[in-house]
Amino acid sequence: MKLLIADDETLIREAILARLKKGNYAFDEIFLAADGLEAWDIARRERPEIIITDVQMDGMTGLSLIQSCQNAHIPASIIVISGYAEFEYVQDAMYHDACCYLLKPITQESLFDALEKALAKQAVHTRLSRLQNDTTNLSFGILPTKHGSPQEPESPLSVTEQARRYLTEHYREPVSIETLAEYLHLNPRYFSTLFKKKEGVSPLDYLTRIRMEAAKDLLRDTDIPASEVSYLVGYEDPRYFYKVFKKYTGQTPTNFRS
Repeated sequence: MKLLIADDETLIREAILARLKKGNYAFDEIFLAADGLEAWDIARRERPEIIITDVQMDGMTGLSLIQSCQNAHIPASIIVISGYAEFEYVQDAMYHDACCYLLKPITQESLFDALEKALAKQAVHTRLSRLQNDTTNLSFGILPTKHGSPQEPESPLSVTEQARRYLTEHYREPVSIETLAEYLHLNPRYFSTLFKKKEGVSPLDYLTRIRMEAAKDLLRDTDIPASEVSYLVGYEDPRYFYKVFKKYTGQTPTNFRS
């Protein structure tokens, strides 16, 4: 596992390194960056699993680094370092999927706690990636058309298998029957009927199942606030996420976690 430490203060970078040794964290490689642009160059080249970044750096801010990693599909767990005066930046960073933050001055206890959360988040990501890989080992064939009856697929993947794959890979994004049907080149009503006949549930109910199982993993294995979990699994409105989660599990996210 690779770790990137990005901070324009040499003393902070060295302090983090020293505390990592005390905690016996076994990273395969640790990279140091003295500014945001250097951090982005390392992140793009090495794709570290965990990034510790100051929120304010020359060249590129920590928030810009987070957004750049997202755009490049670098699934790093990101820990943000900040001072009290920069808390608005921290709120933005957390909204953009930062794992947690460290408030200056950084203590050994706060560093270790943040690292444990980041490692737990990476473990969840690894499990979800394996789940996705289990459903995507087969290649695509010729897709059916919107007009007329769908042709017999030449690929081992059926229409419903292709839909399940899409939902597994894109559950964090806004998804509708129309976007799914367009992706598969099918009439939305026909696609919905076909999927429910094969799977026993509607495509959107299947999507909810994926999101709820991912949410359960995050609530069980991390300390990420439930409001942030809602964003991580595709819900913009935390209140709606709480409602769906309770209907699905019979518990509120808080009760499930406890």
